[in-house]
Parts: sequence; C-alpha cells; structure tokens
Amino acid sequence: MTSPPPLCSILNKSSSTDGLTCRRADVTETRALKRSGSSGDILRRRCPEFRLAPLPATPPGEAWRTLSTSLIKAFETSAEVTPDHPAAACIKGLDAAALTRDLFHSQCWMKGAYTRTTVLQGDGFEAMLLCWPPQTCSPVHAHSDAESGVKSNCFMAILEGELYETLYGVEEVDGDRVIGEGRKVVLRAGASHYINDDFGVHKVGNSSPNGAVSLHVYAPGWNAVQIFAEEPVDASGAPINTDGWGDF
Repeated sequence: MTSPPPLCSILNKSSSTDGLTCRRADVTETRALKRSGSSGDILRRRCPEFRLAPLPATPPGEAWRTLSTSLIKAFETSAEVTPDHPAAACIKGLDAAALTRDLFHSQCWMKGAYTRTTVLQGDGFEAMLLCWPPQTCSPVHAHSDAESGVKSNCFMAILEGELYETLYGVEEVDGDRVIGEGRKVVLRAGASHYINDDFGVHKVGNSSPNGAVSLHVYAPGWNAVQIFAEEPVDASGAPINTDGWGDF
C-alpha cells in the first residue's frame, strides 16, 4: 500500500473535519441538475431550511450588484491591502438578508463538508461564497499562498446563520502545528471580519443545527494555503504527547 502524503497524517491528528481542497458539487451531478432546471432547489434542500431575518426590502439583485461594483472600485482605488482597505467598508454593514437572496442560486451544499464557490473575480481579489452544513469545520489554516508565498488577506461577512472562529496567535504556531486552545468568537449574520497571517492562523466552523452561509473576499486569491495540525495541551499549556494512546 502506498504511504499517505505527510499532509494526511497532519489532518488525521487534527480535530478539523476536512482539508482546504475543492469541495464543489460533483461536476456531472451539477450539470445534470442544471439541465433539469431545478439545481438551485435540489442543492438547497440538502441543508435544513430556515430564515433568521425578514425578507429584504431591496429589489432582487440590487444588493449584489452594488457590492460587486463597490469591491471592484475599492481594489482599483488601492492595491495595498490592510485592515483599513476600502474593501473593509464594503463588507461592513452589508445587507446580509438581501445578499443571501441574491446569491441563492450560487449556493452549493454537500453533506458533511463545506463548499467554496467563486462568485466574483477582479483585479487583485476573488470573492467566494461558502456554504456550511451543520457540524462542519475548516482545518486550521494560514492565508498566504503556500506555493508562491504571496501574502493574502481575507475579508469575511456572515450572510446567514452563525459561525465560530478560533484564532491562534503567532505565538501559538509551532512549525506545522498549533498549540494552545486559541481564542474563540461567534460570528452571526451581518457580522464582518478580517484576517491575514500577521494576526495568526484560524479555523472556522458551524456548530449549530442549521446551515450557514458566508462571503469571503481574498486579496489576492490563492491556490493553496498551509494547513496546521492541532495539538492538545494540558492545564498548564504544555503539549500532551498522544502517541500510542489510540482513540480517545
């Protein structure tokens, strides 16, 4: 039997549920659903139906057109990305309910895994819609491109549902692992967030019984990022050696 690549062993030790690989719906299945004219409804039914906010007052499509135009202009205005970049103002305070409606047919749901679907590409950035079924979580990851080393940034907005972020500061990163418990915060619909590798690395997940949808603007976009194993620690913060313990 061929030995698994090193990344597999890292993820096997991680409490993260899945790697940052392509989680789009199967191409054959998606094309078949589109031909049937009912792909949006079928994919959406994979996740529990729920509504956390009243129906938006803005006309259909207007919220996404406005945000798309604003993001393109923001990156035309400034190529230097910081937490105060004009894109941050676009993401902060957006109409989450209207955007959820406008991007409904871009949602892609897969049982047991979150999906990432590109909804907009511009000069210096890529916007992706992420769908999170209940009890799904990303691995702990950085944001700079692992292949090119180019530093990337992420502006994130919660459109529907609730997500949690666990942030591990740079002092909690040890090679290809993180130690410590990190700092956990809950992000609800309408909330916005920013992170790059200067702040540390993080994981994002959905621990609620309902699905969640988020919009992520990566500047610039990346092909692959570094993933980190999570190492348990004892009460004093010292790493625990779990080799040979088996399942626990």
